[in-house]
Amino acid sequence: MTARELAELVEAVPDAGVVINRSGLILAANNRCKDVLGYDAGSLVGRELDILIPDHLRVRHRDNVARYLREPTARPMGRQLSLTARRADGSDIPVGVSLNPITTASGRVVIIARIRDVSDRVRAASELRESERQLRLLVDDLRLVAVSFDPAGTVRYCNKYLAELTGYSVDELVGRNWADRLSSSPPVGDNRLETAGEDGFVAKFESSISTRNGDLRLIAWSCTPHLDDQGRIITITGIGEDVTAERRLEQEQQELIRRLRSVSTERSNLLTQLTDAEERERRRIAEDLHDDTIQWLTGANMMVGALPVLPEGRVRAREISVILSSAIDQLRR
Repeated sequence: MTARELAELVEAVPDAGVVINRSGLILAANNRCKDVLGYDAGSLVGRELDILIPDHLRVRHRDNVARYLREPTARPMGRQLSLTARRADGSDIPVGVSLNPITTASGRVVIIARIRDVSDRVRAASELRESERQLRLLVDDLRLVAVSFDPAGTVRYCNKYLAELTGYSVDELVGRNWADRLSSSPPVGDNRLETAGEDGFVAKFESSISTRNGDLRLIAWSCTPHLDDQGRIITITGIGEDVTAERRLEQEQQELIRRLRSVSTERSNLLTQLTDAEERERRRIAEDLHDDTIQWLTGANMMVGALPVLPEGRVRAREISVILSSAIDQLRR
């Protein structure tokens, strides 16, 4: 493979890319090296790879390169390696590097190295560690649940109170998936912490968590997302208050209110029935008085008026008639 062909090959690399031989000599570079490393592609060709390594790392880097070049294998980007590159202006930047050995038509083995500036990712990780450190200082001893997790639901930090509340140790919670360890069953609809990293972020809500012995504790959450420079959620902090007893008391109060309303309704119905019964009894008594007693008294009054009495007894009969008429009037009233 000619130098031109190597240059065309490395130009297709989407990141800054260089081709080096097994001696560590740069054979080709692409134009994206200018953006990432500050070097024009032509200025790197023919130089040692050491030019891209900070001075204090060169000895260790040479040993690593020599070991790799003895048995070169593909190494993908994203492995948990802390790598640093020296830019043309002398500044150092954190980078991610992938290595891919290829064999040319002449049998030579060359390595294509992709180099990506990961400063934003490193800075975000550093900010995340600092926010978690501050979170620990603030809430480690509070009687509030404090937890930090990534959008996938993996717990990155939790305070002692959460461990105490659930019956798990801190070590049993950190590094575990929230849904696997603490979600109540079924985990759908109630536990929004599991989906807090999705679109439609919910900041305040209540959800149940399951303890080691299977009890459910209701937590009122207040959650805050932490974003990277692209607006993507990198971690979520949740502060929660155990409101199990409070909600249970509210439910009991609602049940008591419901029962009191039911009793009040029954009492009202009974009073209505009693009033109706009293009214019916009044009408019955009135009808009985009218149909029986009053008629008897009326008849007696008429009979007194028709008695053939002597003149000296008429006054007495008239008095009896007045008394009977008065009694009839009073009974009618």
